[in-house]
Amino acid sequence: MSLTEKGTLLTGAVVGGVAHKTFELRLPTVRDNIDAVDEVGGHNGVALGAAILARQLVSLGTLKPEQIDFDLVAGLHPGDYNLLDAAAKELEKKRLAVAVSPAGSASASHSAAPA
Repeated sequence: MSLTEKGTLLTGAVVGGVAHKTFELRLPTVRDNIDAVDEVGGHNGVALGAAILARQLVSLGTLKPEQIDFDLVAGLHPGDYNLLDAAAKELEKKRLAVAVSPAGSASASHSAAPA
């Protein structure tokens, strides 16, 4: 499944005098969560959220993927951070809708419960 959410930040990330505002966000993976905790620890929820969002960003303006990191996301205006967080929540809603739809192939046989 390759769901993404696109949007536009209000202020954006200013790099080299250019405001990068358009973004595309993908669903997070367990690896994203592990790497984010390794990077910032688990004691500060906002920092952890920013580290995960940095990993979820497929693109931000014309920045190269290696330019999109925790420091960039942590430096965003709080309103822009909230837009990214809202986009991540929308992605989760879409994932759940696909998972429970008849075409989503969700069934009891895919349960994590032991046999």
